[in-house]
Order: sequence, then structure tokens, then C-alpha cells
Amino acid sequence: GPIMQLLCEHAVETDLYQCAWVGQRERGTDRLAMVASEGFESQPGTIQLDPSSESDEQGIVGQSVDTDNPTVSISRNISKKEGWDILESSGVDTLAAVPLDHGDAVYGCLVLGTRRAKAFNSRELTALEVLGHLLGTVLHAARTQQLVFASTVVELEFGIAGTDSVFV
Repeated sequence: GPIMQLLCEHAVETDLYQCAWVGQRERGTDRLAMVASEGFESQPGTIQLDPSSESDEQGIVGQSVDTDNPTVSISRNISKKEGWDILESSGVDTLAAVPLDHGDAVYGCLVLGTRRAKAFNSRELTALEVLGHLLGTVLHAARTQQLVFASTVVELEFGIAGTDSVFV
């Protein structure tokens, strides 16, 4: 929460980006829930991912968090159907979606908007990939800590019928 909000605020303060958004995958679902945002007029609070649809239909977020091939995705023609409401006065015309991954898991997505004409060259994309891995590691650690310090314990009791089995 607070780390991701600080990240969004700093990204916008640098003037490299005019808006930033972070969504985190809700455990056991195909949804990303917003955890931080800065600079958007309005933005999706939740993004429903459809793993069965073609990547083009998914929008840049769906493409970026595709667990088979997580990758930084770029949209230079921001359409309303992607759900991003950007102030026209900001001049933002390009969005990038960065997967927040760790190992084989994708924990979320960072979306950045910019008005820079030559934004997201190969060097910047490499830096964003590294940032995505770093933030994915942070989210992974937070999730692991939640599991370790969970305040509830589930106790399972197994009963076996027919005790003449050699395995019993």
C-alpha cells in the first residue's frame, strides 16, 4: 500500500511520467485491484483479466501480466475502452503496463502514462523490467509474511474408513 503509493507519487514528481497506477492481483482470482494511483482523472479500481481471450482484446494490462509471457506492454493510442480517463491538458498519449513478477508468479501491474514523444525506448524498457521484478519481489515478500503471521489457523482432521489396508 504505502510503498506503492510513494512509488506512484515519485514517478509523477520526476516529470518523466504524468500518471501512475498500481494494481495487485487478488489471491485466487483473475482480478487486479488498485492499491495506488497518482495523476489520473479516474482509473479502474479493478481490472478483470480474461485468460481465455486474445491478448489484443485484453488491453495492455492483460498483455503485460500474461503469466505465460509477462512483458512490458505499450499503448500509443489510449482508448476509452481500456478504462483510463486521462486529463487532456496533461498531454499524456502513451501508456506502459509493467508486470510485477517474481519467479513464475505475476503479483500485479504498474501502469505509467507519459507525454514524452520518444518514451519507452529499449533502455527505459529494460529499467522498467528490472523495476517490475523488484516490486514483484516486494509483493511476494509481503504475501509470504501475511501467510507466516496469519492470525488464524486451519486444523484439518482426516478420518480413514476400512483399516485393513496395508497403507493405514
